[in-house]
Amino acid sequence: MLLRRIERVSLSVLVVLAGLAALYGLYMLIFLGSYFAINDIVLKGHWRRLDAQQLIEVAGVKQGDNLFLMNVREVHDRLMMHPWVREAAVRRHLPHTLLMSVEEFEPEAVYVRPDGMYYVDKEGVMFKRLDAKDERGYFFITGLENHPGVLSGDDARARKAIRKALSLGRAFGRSSFGKRYGVAEIHYDHVQGYSVLTDAPATEILLGKQNLFERIDRVDHFAKAIRARRARVQYILADEPGRVIVKYRNNKCRGAEVSECRS
Repeated sequence: MLLRRIERVSLSVLVVLAGLAALYGLYMLIFLGSYFAINDIVLKGHWRRLDAQQLIEVAGVKQGDNLFLMNVREVHDRLMMHPWVREAAVRRHLPHTLLMSVEEFEPEAVYVRPDGMYYVDKEGVMFKRLDAKDERGYFFITGLENHPGVLSGDDARARKAIRKALSLGRAFGRSSFGKRYGVAEIHYDHVQGYSVLTDAPATEILLGKQNLFERIDRVDHFAKAIRARRARVQYILADEPGRVIVKYRNNKCRGAEVSECRS
């Protein structure tokens, strides 16, 4: 009887020791071994301003890191801190591959604020402050610091105001007038409303506060007649219902001529 008890106890001890050895071996494999070491870092996405090496450095990962122990949330958060990164996804593909997918912001316009100039995307998201090296080949949005939506301090209302300015810039750019002369700036004034500044030659077109897209269509309707005058346009007033007032600059007499078009 005593011998059988000793055998059972010895067997139990051996089972426990074997389990501990297995756990230790698993610990060594996962935490200290090379089985889960990163061999491949795979990046997916199409970028104009980012590159794979830059993103890997921002993510703070390298070959040889332990994939199993890696905190993918922290890697994701580091990627999202880059001003050009709009969305990012990070996941493990055991045992040796880290997968990262990154989408880049695409600027739609340059939003001018009292504290600097910022890129905004098509959704009105302000994502990067411009520096000396950044491209400025986009139309500018100015004056919104006086817009009620921006003054409210509500981010959603401010973004809505930016999206409206973006929509005006896109609509004018699609018009025949806009295609010919370009869009340099969308300006907001709390008294007069919205105006468009063309690129070349620089001409201000006042649209006002209401029926803005209809007024763009009205200016476009008279574009051919305006061009037929073959005179330099100083400004266009389209902020009143049913008419467009065009002020021409007369170089010969150094004065100006005003013409009114009615629909």
